[in-house]
Amino acid sequence: MNREPTSSNPSFFNLLYSVYFWFIKNIKSSINTNSSNRDTYKAFKSRQYYAILQQMPFSSTGNMLTSLLLTLFFWNDVNHYVLISWISALWCIAIINIFLWYKSKSIDKNTLIKKHAAEWLTVILSLAAILHITMANYLFGLSDEQGRLLIICIIISFASVGAWMFSFLPIAGLAWVGIFTLGLLIGIPYHFWGHYWYFALIVTFFGLILASTVIVFSRMFLSNLEAETKIEHQRQVVGMLLNDFEKNASDWLWETDEKGNLQHTSLHLAKALNVTIQELEGQNFSSIIFSLCKNATSKELFQDLNTKLCTPLPFKNMQIPVEVAKCHKWWAITAKPLVNFNGLFLGWRGVISDITEIKLREQEMEFLANADPLTGLANRHKFNQFIKQVFEKKASANCTLFLMDLDNFKIINDSLGHIVGDQLLQEMAKRLSAAIKPNGLVARLGGDEFAIVYQYTLDKTSAQEHAEQILDTLKKPWYVHEYKIEMYASIGIASTPKDTMTAHDLFKFADMALYSAKETGKSKCSFFEQYMEENGKSKLALLSDIKKGLINNEFTIYYQPQVNLKSGSLNGFEALVRWNHPIKGTIAPDTFIPLAEESGLINKLGQFILNQACKDASSWPKHLKVSVNVSALQFTKNTLVEDIFNALKSSNLASEQLEIELTESVMINNYEYVVKVLNNLRERGVKVALDDFGTGYSSLSYLQEIPLDKLKIDRSFVEKLNVVDNTQATAIVKSIISLAQALNFETTIEGIESANQIAIFKGMGSTYGQGYYYSKPIDSASTISLINNWNNKL
Repeated sequence: MNREPTSSNPSFFNLLYSVYFWFIKNIKSSINTNSSNRDTYKAFKSRQYYAILQQMPFSSTGNMLTSLLLTLFFWNDVNHYVLISWISALWCIAIINIFLWYKSKSIDKNTLIKKHAAEWLTVILSLAAILHITMANYLFGLSDEQGRLLIICIIISFASVGAWMFSFLPIAGLAWVGIFTLGLLIGIPYHFWGHYWYFALIVTFFGLILASTVIVFSRMFLSNLEAETKIEHQRQVVGMLLNDFEKNASDWLWETDEKGNLQHTSLHLAKALNVTIQELEGQNFSSIIFSLCKNATSKELFQDLNTKLCTPLPFKNMQIPVEVAKCHKWWAITAKPLVNFNGLFLGWRGVISDITEIKLREQEMEFLANADPLTGLANRHKFNQFIKQVFEKKASANCTLFLMDLDNFKIINDSLGHIVGDQLLQEMAKRLSAAIKPNGLVARLGGDEFAIVYQYTLDKTSAQEHAEQILDTLKKPWYVHEYKIEMYASIGIASTPKDTMTAHDLFKFADMALYSAKETGKSKCSFFEQYMEENGKSKLALLSDIKKGLINNEFTIYYQPQVNLKSGSLNGFEALVRWNHPIKGTIAPDTFIPLAEESGLINKLGQFILNQACKDASSWPKHLKVSVNVSALQFTKNTLVEDIFNALKSSNLASEQLEIELTESVMINNYEYVVKVLNNLRERGVKVALDDFGTGYSSLSYLQEIPLDKLKIDRSFVEKLNVVDNTQATAIVKSIISLAQALNFETTIEGIESANQIAIFKGMGSTYGQGYYYSKPIDSASTISLINNWNNKL
C-alpha cells in the first residue's frame, strides 16, 4: 500500500524511495537478460562470461603482486603461517583464473558456456574478495596508522577496480562490491566504533556508488550486445535477400557512373528491354528511359525523373508509364547517389520495379471504391468527394443538386423480383447518364435513390425544364420479358447560393424538397422552400415531444362503438389513441402516428395502447370486444405475440375479447412471418381484422392464405355512396361483402353517419357498422356509461 510522505520531510523520503526502487529495478534487469528468447539469453550470458575472462590476466596479476607486497610489508608484524596460507590461497585462485583465461583464448566468444560456469566464476571471485577483506580486517587491528592507511587504500582500490572489471557479469560484480562493503562495515568500525563511526556511512555510500557503477556498466554492455545481435541479424537477412533478389526477383538492379552511363548492368534489365547486356553497357540511363516514354503524361513524369537524376539526392518509387515492345507498363524507379569518402559524386545505384499489375489493381480498386457495382454510376463516396471538391474550390460555391427517388420501384421489385429490379436500375442509370448536362455528375446513392449535381447554379426555369426532361426520359416504357414497365420518379432540387452555402445543408434541403415532391404524387419535382426546413424542425420538435409525452402519460385511449347491423346490439369498441399536448392541445393521430412510425417510437406507443385498451376492456361485459390497431412496424418486433399475451394476462382480459387490426401494408414485407404470427394469435383465441380493405396494393390472393376473421371496409366507399346513383361505389362494396361471405369473414362498415346508410349496408349483408351515427370516439369513463345505457332503439 502506497503512503504519502509526511509534509515535514517529503524530499528526503522521496529520494530514499527513488533510490530504493531504482536499485531493485535495475538489479533485476541487469542480472536477468531482457530477452524472451532462451537461446539469446544463453548467448548473452556467455558473452558476459568471456568478457570477464578477458580481464583475468590483469586482475590475477594484480592480486598476486598486491598480496606479495602486503606479505612482505607485514612479515614482521603478523604470524608467518597466516600470511603464507593467505597468499597461497590467493595465488591458487589467481592461477585458476589465468588458466580459465588461457583456455578461453581458443574458444569463439559466441560459443555457449557450460551450465553454471558463470556461477562458478562468481564463486571464485567471491572467495578472492572474502580472502582480501578478511585479511584486511585482521591486519587493520594490528597495524599502526600508516599501515591502516595502506590497507584502506588497497581495499578501496581493489573494490573499485573489481567493480569496474567484473561489471560485465553483474552477479559477479555485485558480489565483489557487496563482500568488500559488508566486510568493511563489519570489520573496521567493529574495532574502532568510538573513533570511526562516520566511517560506516562513508563505506555504505561508497558501496552504493560502486554497485550503481556495476549496474550501469552491465546495462551498457547488454545494450551493446543487443545492438550487435540486431545488426548481425540484419546483415544476415540483407545478405540472404540480396542473394535471393539476384536470382529470383522480378525487379532490376541498375548502376551508372558520374555521367549517367550504365555499368554493371543487370541481366533482368536487359531481358526486360529485350536487348543483350553488351548492348546496354555504357548506354545513358536517362536516354533509355526517355525512349520508352510515348505519351505526354510519361514525358512529363520523365522530366521529374531527369530533374531528380541531376540532383545527387536519393529518391524512392518514382513512378513512370513506359511502352516496352508495344506493351504499356508502369515502372517504379528508386535510386541513391554513390559517393566516395570525400563526398565526391560517383554515379547512381538503384532498382527498377515493374508495378504494372499493382497499378491495374489500384485503378480497379479506385473504380470499385468510387463506382456503384450494379449501375456503374458514381457511388455515394464519389458523390461526397465531388461535392466536397466543389465547395473547396472557392468560398462562394455555385452548385445545383437534384435528388431523385423512383416512385414505383418497390412494387416492381416485389412483384417481378430483384433481378428485374436490378435491370430496371441499370436501365435508369443509362437514361440518366444520357440526360445530364456538361460538368455534371450522376450518382446512385443507394437503393432507388439517385443524385445529379452540377458545378454551377441553374436558375429556377432551367432547373425546372431539366427536371421535366429527366422525368419525361424515364416515362418512356421499358419492356422486360412480357412486361411493359413505366418508370416514375420524384425529384427534389436545391442550389447554392440561393438556398444555402454549405454542402451539408445543400443535401439536406434537396432531400426536403424530394420529400415534398413525393407527397404531391407521382412524377413530380419540387424546389426547396424555407417552410420545408421549418416543417422539418417542427417534426423534430414533435418527435421529442412524443418521447416526453409517453413518459408524462399525455396519451389517452378513446373508444368508438362497433354495432351489429341486424340486431342493433353493441358488439365492442375500437381503441383510438389521442394526444393531449400540454402546449399545443389535442393533436390528431394523423399527425403523430406517421412520425412515430418513422422514428421507431410506434413500438413503445403501440405497447401502451395495447396495455391500456386491455386494461379498460377488462371492466366491460364479457361479450364485448376491443379492437386494437397494430402497425406494420410492430410486426418487425419479434416479441409482438409475447407482448399481446402479456397485456392480456396483466389485465385479466379473455383472449376472445381482443381483436387485432392490421392493414394490407403489413403483408408487403416478411409475409411468411406475418402469417405465422396471425396463426399463433388465432389459435389462442385472438381475433384478426384487416383494416381499410380496398385501399391497399395487396393481391386478393392473400385473402386465401391470411388467417382473418373480419374485413373492415374503408370509409371512402361509404362517402361515395352519398352521391346520387353512384353505382360504381355500390358495386365495389357489394363485391367486397360477397367476397367476405364466400370466405366466411365478417365485415365492418366504417364511417356510418345516417340511418339510411345502415339500411343500405344491412341490405347488402354487412355484419357490423361503426361511425358518428352511433357515437364519436369517447374516453374510458364515457364508454362505461354508453355500455350501461345502450339499447337497441337507435
